[in-house]
Amino acid sequence: MKRKTNLFYVDGPDSKFITFSNYTEALTGNFLSTDTKLFPDKFLCLKIYNINSNTKPLFIKYLVRYYENKLASLRDYCITLNELEERNLLPLSYLLEAILQVCDCNYDNINKRYTYALNKGKIEGTENFTKFDTIDGYQDNIENFITYMGDITEQDYNGTYTDTICSINANNYYIGKIINNKTLGETVKTYTESEFADSLHGWNNGDIYFDEYRDITPLYDDTNIVNNFGTYNYNTYLSKIECKQISNSTEAIEFNIIIPLFSLANINTKYNNTTLSTNNDILLSNTSTDSGELCGRFNVPLGIWINSCDDTQGESFISLKMDSEMNTYPAWSLLIASQFKPFPYSLDKKISNESQNGIMTAYPTFAETLSKINDVLDKFSTLNSQILNINNKVTLLEHQINEISTVNNISKLDYKILHLTNNVKDEINEFKKQLYGYIDNITWSNKYKNNN
Repeated sequence: MKRKTNLFYVDGPDSKFITFSNYTEALTGNFLSTDTKLFPDKFLCLKIYNINSNTKPLFIKYLVRYYENKLASLRDYCITLNELEERNLLPLSYLLEAILQVCDCNYDNINKRYTYALNKGKIEGTENFTKFDTIDGYQDNIENFITYMGDITEQDYNGTYTDTICSINANNYYIGKIINNKTLGETVKTYTESEFADSLHGWNNGDIYFDEYRDITPLYDDTNIVNNFGTYNYNTYLSKIECKQISNSTEAIEFNIIIPLFSLANINTKYNNTTLSTNNDILLSNTSTDSGELCGRFNVPLGIWINSCDDTQGESFISLKMDSEMNTYPAWSLLIASQFKPFPYSLDKKISNESQNGIMTAYPTFAETLSKINDVLDKFSTLNSQILNINNKVTLLEHQINEISTVNNISKLDYKILHLTNNVKDEINEFKKQLYGYIDNITWSNKYKNNN
């Protein structure tokens, strides 16, 4: 079964950050591997002019037509050749080439630097790409394209949610310079479609559920119109990204695109001693097929975040300017949240969340919030159980108290009746005595009168 070219939303909130198939392929291929771990570790900031509400949808569709279609095609071809795709594919290099191919490179005489702007005509074009060795203006070293390089902070909460935070720290400020070889090398490996496809790889136009992609055609590195062939190159024109640390800079950090990168590593030291590189330079082509730092495993694009303005013209940059009085840059971060749902989930499971010990209070992130909501729901369940238990105890206690009160009341009532009976008897006896006294007096009086 053929892979299908990954399709992206071109508008709305889901188009703000798009996830490449590199990430989903890595998750699928390594999900059952207990020793292989996926680490989001770096991110690149790019500054590209002419990204707005008019060109952004075209740019996203272009990435589908060229970048995602190329990845799907080359991955399937690796399976055909029974080769490991990670030893052949260069995902980051393909992405940077794809972006550079549709950008006009201009020299700014005022600021003495190169600038890069999306060319709407190139994005919509269907002709062959112009090679890097013949592009006017693409020098050996492509500078001012990557305006910031930083490290990703990953926060994991209870194994349920994870946050990927691209945080810009001007105290550790690096920019990137792309080394352009302007050649594909002596041995060029290619993949050619047996028939020039009118639809994206793995799709039939009638089966595509996005209206935006039903009538588009894929873009290739080279096309043969006569034979109706389309060709993709495994090789790349780019060699590496050299990192340069910036110190005592007063210039603003500006960007409108962020590309987070991830790496795959075997953490089983018994069978593998390869570790994540601490070198800031990023390879864009494999120096050897036996290298531990294959470009298909290290510094792989996870996705792309695009900041576009609502206007149909111009662009919108994130600009971090130094405060001259404080002599520092403002903090800025991009949060990419992922949610994982382990099964089964038990309310009886004791969870200890110590994440706050290692995270600044400046990051009350989405994943942490969801985790706290989970804790609150667990507390509600616990409180409900405790309230029910207390209610049962209160009911039992009330019943016992009622029984005790009834016995005491009967005893008191018996005592009162007995006391009342005695009082009545005493009163009757006293009344009889008084009555007899009166009678005796009356009788004596009559006798006395009679005697007289």
